[in-house]
Amino acid sequence: MRENELEALQRSGTRITETLDLNSVLHLILVEAMKTVPKADRGSIMLLDGSENELYIATSVGHDPMVKDRLRLPWGKGIGGYVVKTRKSIIIDDV
Repeated sequence: MRENELEALQRSGTRITETLDLNSVLHLILVEAMKTVPKADRGSIMLLDGSENELYIATSVGHDPMVKDRLRLPWGKGIGGYVVKTRKSIIIDDV
C-alpha cells in the first residue's frame, strides 16, 4: 500500500472507534477513501439488501441526495451490481 492509503486507513480506524453508528462509520470510510483517489469528486458506498436482492446507496459524497434515497439496483445490474457479483472493486475515471 502507498503511504497515503495507510494514513487514510489509520485515520479511518481511529475515527471508527469514536462511533458505533453504521451510517457515520460508512461515511467516514468513504471520505477517507476518496482522499486517496486523485480528482475524486463523487463517491458512494452501496449495500446489499438481501431480502430484496437490491443494492442501495448507504452513503455518498457529491451526489444529489434525492438520487441516494431513490436509487435501488437489482443484484448484478449496473456498476454496483457488477462489483457485488464479481467481488472486485473498481474505479471509474469518467462517469
